[in-house]
Amino acid sequence: MQIKPSYIQNGIVFFAPPPLDNPSFSNIDSYNSQISPHTSYSNTHFPLEGMDMLYLAEKVHFWHRSRVEFIYQQVSKQLVRLYGKEHFKQQYILDVGAGTGSVTRYFLSQGFEDMALGEIHSQGLEYAKTYGISKLFCMDLLDVPFEDEFDCIFAFDVIEHIENDKEAIINMKKMLKNNAKSLLCVSVPAHQWLWNAHDVLVHHKRRYTKGKLMNLFKECGLYIEMAQYFFVALTPLLFARALLSPAKKAQKLSKEALRDVPPPKILNSALLGLCRLENALLPLLPFGMPFGGSLLLVARKV
Repeated sequence: MQIKPSYIQNGIVFFAPPPLDNPSFSNIDSYNSQISPHTSYSNTHFPLEGMDMLYLAEKVHFWHRSRVEFIYQQVSKQLVRLYGKEHFKQQYILDVGAGTGSVTRYFLSQGFEDMALGEIHSQGLEYAKTYGISKLFCMDLLDVPFEDEFDCIFAFDVIEHIENDKEAIINMKKMLKNNAKSLLCVSVPAHQWLWNAHDVLVHHKRRYTKGKLMNLFKECGLYIEMAQYFFVALTPLLFARALLSPAKKAQKLSKEALRDVPPPKILNSALLGLCRLENALLPLLPFGMPFGGSLLLVARKV
């Protein structure tokens, strides 16, 4: 159910305030008077420059490709368990904080039928159009426009950008349908000892351990279905980056440092193969691994 005012422009449903240079919205004052005071285009959690670079990288870079494959593998397993093989692709899913929509695009390519994309940056939503994604919401997780609406919500590499991550989780829970099958799926960067200049540049607030993230979700009244580290094989490389490019160097780096430039083709292919091998092996480990570069958690509304 929609609970916030909205307007539509160029196929995008805006719940966040309209851009200041938007002459086509004729009733801005009336619209703004209905908006929560902490929802604004200045309240963004990811650098705008990053959207252009993200769009260029996500189809090629080994990290983006292996990440979405691991997420699909694990999330699909949970949906099949709850809804069965015949119906798991028919659930209404919101991919929020979705950037340019690469995860949504991948799930749609695998036969998922009913997906919406939510993002505070309209620039990311414009890119999502090029993937053929039609349900596009410009929205803020700190002032959500729905309640009791979705069967499943994705928030992959999102809550680490938000100062009040607990509020964002509670708001996502609010948007889930009120039944025991509704899922909230998130991924986050792992381990504070991997904190580096790139974390600062992309406006991360923190990195997480499995225990910390699980406790946070339990405090929000969610039941943990699974939590698993991934990018285990990359952890030594990420630790080296933390040593060679610590957070204190962030101010000396240019905006070009935001660019996820793939490594040389041979190395990119080798790392993609390594990560895919890991993706195949991780489900065989009953207790997972005690570390990794990222962390995936799936929780259920109770």
